[in-house]
Amino acid sequence: MKNAGDESRWQAVERRDRQADGSFVFGVLTTGVYCRPSCPARRPLRRNVRFFGSPAGAEQAGLRACLRCKPADASAGNSRLVQDVCRYIEANAEERITLDDLGRFAGISRFHLQRVFTAELGISPAKYQQACRFGKFKGALRKHSVTTAWTEAGYSSSSRIYESASSRLGMTPSRYRQGALQQKLSYTTFPTALGGMMLVAGEAGVCAVQFTEESQVGRLLKSEYPKAELTRDDVGLKHWARQVCELVAGDKASHDIPLDIRGTAFQQKVWQQLQRIPAGETRTYSQVAETMGRRSAVRAVATACASNRLAVVVPCHRVIHKDGSSSGYRWGTERKLRLLRKESARP
Repeated sequence: MKNAGDESRWQAVERRDRQADGSFVFGVLTTGVYCRPSCPARRPLRRNVRFFGSPAGAEQAGLRACLRCKPADASAGNSRLVQDVCRYIEANAEERITLDDLGRFAGISRFHLQRVFTAELGISPAKYQQACRFGKFKGALRKHSVTTAWTEAGYSSSSRIYESASSRLGMTPSRYRQGALQQKLSYTTFPTALGGMMLVAGEAGVCAVQFTEESQVGRLLKSEYPKAELTRDDVGLKHWARQVCELVAGDKASHDIPLDIRGTAFQQKVWQQLQRIPAGETRTYSQVAETMGRRSAVRAVATACASNRLAVVVPCHRVIHKDGSSSGYRWGTERKLRLLRKESARP
């Protein structure tokens, strides 16, 4: 006689029902593996399947966790679900997408989708779509007029664009389209204890601090704003450059440099957390994510750190891997280690 509960579970497995994840796991006796209901692997024969209320029960029966769906990892299923939702949003960024739409796509309720997505990435699905849509608009500006670009990106009016253009682009859309024509940027280069550096500032403050060789300065300046009005100002920027040198040497623990930080809402939240890490201390990517209340957004935190363009003044070098390794610094692992040693040695 068939067990009605098991048959209901089997139907969930056949549907790869994400809503059933967490309520049970199924074991495949012929392979010795147990999976979550939504596992994307090929479905086994029904006669070879047994159901368990928890991963612990499956492991007591001698089964091992599937490496693909990781049923013993409470966050693994959510990670894959959120990745799928992100791809859907990216493909339809110019359309009107509701939480109900995303819930139907993911196979879960709108409320569960909102909670899982926000916990994983640190921003809501709506904020993620806004970032994707603005990215499409930014790309379209390189080829089309402002009007055509905002229409193609799915904006209902130009006012929506101008509301966020200043913080995201640092200028009006029309100026960005022209390659930052007439935007005034001043810059300076200077030697430090760990190599040459470049500092770039606009009207709102310092927008870039990077380790670089003198020969690369021109290319770096024009890669994002090819038509900006660039002026070298060693004297005017001397005070800020001196503070950067002191930070690099480990002689200074803080600074009063005004920063023009440009990035997504999530990136800016991460960079704010980095500035709260005291000199001489480190945090792991997972600790930063947890401090933000986004425990599962570790990868997103790492990506934000890698996107930081304000070396030392936004101290992404103080974030390390949970195994204690210091890899992943965009300006070189050895430089990161030396920065940390200098800060630790400071009295």
